[in-house]
Amino acid sequence: LLTYPYSTRELVNVTRHLQQFPGESIGEALRDILDFERHDAHALGILRGVLQRWGIPLDAQGGAGGAAAVELAAERKLPAAVLAERWLLRRVDLVPQVSPLEIQVRNCTYMLDFKGGQKLESILAGRSARFTEELARWRLPLHSSPYEKEMVVEAVVLPGSGYLCVLMERSVTGSISVILQDLTSSPAVGGGAGGASECRRLEASFGLRTPMRPKVPVRLLALGPHTFALAAERRLYAVNLRPPDGGDSEAEPTAAELTLPAFLFSDENGRPKQQAP
Repeated sequence: LLTYPYSTRELVNVTRHLQQFPGESIGEALRDILDFERHDAHALGILRGVLQRWGIPLDAQGGAGGAAAVELAAERKLPAAVLAERWLLRRVDLVPQVSPLEIQVRNCTYMLDFKGGQKLESILAGRSARFTEELARWRLPLHSSPYEKEMVVEAVVLPGSGYLCVLMERSVTGSISVILQDLTSSPAVGGGAGGASECRRLEASFGLRTPMRPKVPVRLLALGPHTFALAAERRLYAVNLRPPDGGDSEAEPTAAELTLPAFLFSDENGRPKQQAP
């Protein structure tokens, strides 16, 4: 527990100082108040962590020529919209017909091998020395050996939950896995408190790729706040990270298998189409 005498008067003084000297950084303005803590490394370390958590770099210096250490993206106006083409359906028989399609759905009890405690690498705080839109950057834990390397194929963010899903692929065997990372907490703050410096890995290909077929294209899809899917050819496997009733968040994830009808991928003569719809 740290009892620190910081009042609204000091906050007003910092704001007034920045208005009078816009070339100085907020860290320099705060150091005028926190200089007496230089001899207390413990208290200064806690203050630095608290300010960093709210995106205030205490150690940021002013830029060259008195400019503030601010690196924001340049704002550019989008060009005016241009009409590309217009479709007019004047004949009733040319209007596309929409009909229901039966899809085979099978709830599967797969042994989903979620490996927790995967350490993120090279975690850097984006606002440690300057003010920018970047909060943090880090490297995902990729498997690497003299015989095989792992690479990122696709990445999606699940809407509403802030989960980052990254599809990984092995260069030789073609085996795939999915890395899950919670983006709602910055991994560079407080050493990753609450597991923010770790991610989870799902080692499951659902048979979409086999040793005899290591190059089958697999797509990663975002289906919901806690649901993503792996799709290849006619099959799609939806992985739900939480139970349908929204109960225990630590419950085992479930997977559902969807198989599209074969006629969608073949012509009138039953021959495979060159491109799947």
